[in-house]
Amino acid sequence: MHRLVIFILLIAAIFLLGLVFGSFYTVQQQSRAIIERFGRYVRTARPGLNFKMPPPFQNMIVIASCPPGALAGPTACSLPPAPLRG
Repeated sequence: MHRLVIFILLIAAIFLLGLVFGSFYTVQQQSRAIIERFGRYVRTARPGLNFKMPPPFQNMIVIASCPPGALAGPTACSLPPAPLRG
């Protein structure tokens, strides 16, 4: 019985670690990403390290990639408005 409890706790710990590490993601410098919760738009993620809820709850979709050097100045690469889903 003692081994069964240890086995269940080990499986639970591996599952929780997978959820925690699966929640961090990186958006590349020239890109943006849409975060959806259950298929509905929640926010737009900016470049760098970001956090989201694990995949069953939130998904990330990369939406734009700007050419290098286009993110600065008066002609900066801009993103289209986020799509609204009904």
